[in-house]
Amino acid sequence: MNNIENISFPAKDVSILLIEENKEDVRIISEYLKKSTKINASLKIVDRIKKAKTILFYEKFDIVLVDLKVEGITPEELFDTLGKNNLSIPYIVITDERDEDVGIFAVKEGAQDYLVRSELSERILRRTILYSLERHEILESLYKTTIKDELTGLYNRRGLYTLGE
Repeated sequence: MNNIENISFPAKDVSILLIEENKEDVRIISEYLKKSTKINASLKIVDRIKKAKTILFYEKFDIVLVDLKVEGITPEELFDTLGKNNLSIPYIVITDERDEDVGIFAVKEGAQDYLVRSELSERILRRTILYSLERHEILESLYKTTIKDELTGLYNRRGLYTLGE
């Protein structure tokens, strides 16, 4: 009989782009990620969405954490930027308590999850990142099954249409 209590997973290497302009929030999130024994985080921090767009063009990240209060972007523009091809990179939005509805809207628009700033802890941040990455992998593999024929491995009609866009 297997003993489920003895299951242990090694820390997961995760490259994270944090889009946040509040230095105190950056410090707190960085500390939480350093404390985590389940995530080996490689963290890159930018304070503007324009910088993030440039970095995302040149570098690969596993996940993006983005504060909805970053100056110079509306939620609609954010969702268009990060959610345009929502299978390319998962993202998590950070909201204030009074903006929780925007967080829910963000998930409907393609975000993997949202975090409420006042409820943030190492455990919640870790769990949200790990669950979001797992959910994203499942969605990606599901999407791939809808564009490729299982028997031949060739693109089906939907796959050819998608490639043509």
